[in-house]
Amino acid sequence: MKATKIFTMILLSLLVFSGCDRQEEVGKDQSFVYYLNLDGTGLEKRAYEYTEKSTLKRAQEALEAMDRPEEGEKVRSLLSEGVKVKKVTFSKGVAGVHFNGAFTGLTKLSETLLLGGMTYTLTQFPEIEGVQVYIDDSELADADGQARGVLHKEDFIENIGASIHTTETAKIALYYGNQTGDKLVKRMKSVRYNSNSSIEKLVVEKLIKGTKTKEETSPLASDVIVLGVTVKDGICYLNLSESFMSTQGKTSPEVTIYSLVNSIIDTSESVQKVQISINGESDVKYKENISLSKPFSKNRDIIEE
Repeated sequence: MKATKIFTMILLSLLVFSGCDRQEEVGKDQSFVYYLNLDGTGLEKRAYEYTEKSTLKRAQEALEAMDRPEEGEKVRSLLSEGVKVKKVTFSKGVAGVHFNGAFTGLTKLSETLLLGGMTYTLTQFPEIEGVQVYIDDSELADADGQARGVLHKEDFIENIGASIHTTETAKIALYYGNQTGDKLVKRMKSVRYNSNSSIEKLVVEKLIKGTKTKEETSPLASDVIVLGVTVKDGICYLNLSESFMSTQGKTSPEVTIYSLVNSIIDTSESVQKVQISINGESDVKYKENISLSKPFSKNRDIIEE
């Protein structure tokens, strides 16, 4: 990874998965729910038998269980301080959880524990790849006002005992469209990010946020959702929502594809190719003429000199 590592304790964004005897009793193949520990500083895992069968109903059942620990359990509700779930949706691998306005009053630690415990609980179901969080009907944003996007379990730490987050600074390569949208222009950017999330995912999220510079065009629509990013054997497997298929403003289809491919490959030392899929399917064509069935290598010819 092309990054200068700066390890720092960030106590307020600490995600602790408490090491207790009861947690160890949850078997490998048992379903579970995460709760808050008694002093509110960490999470505890408990076995739980789900009765609902559909994915949406199971997600609703899980969130209800998080709010109501069984009598006698030495744990607290994960939904503390008046936070309530108003609505749960499920579509294309993503569970949408709508909280009431009390969510905004959570401390950073309480928010991180809630998001982490909820994400780990819901993504135990194979059909749920990530969790999208809303406050009322507005998408959850970070401290800079940027949408948090879909949360995945890789965004959090699961460890026995106390763990610390680390942050890293990195220089990432972002390829945007030029003014006419027929070539790519390269921009280097210094970023700080959570080391427990992949640099490849960060690159894609930055491309989705777009550019505000008049000399450049944003190749991706802001409603594209990153459903998953994994790296194996030199290939980055990038799973995007179906909204990617309708993405195309001023940029050509080739510019859109290679903005992703070139940006990921130039940033990550471990990636030589990028395989793009839509809702887990790669046997599709983007804009009817670019097949996504095989991994893409970097395209230097499309870069504006």
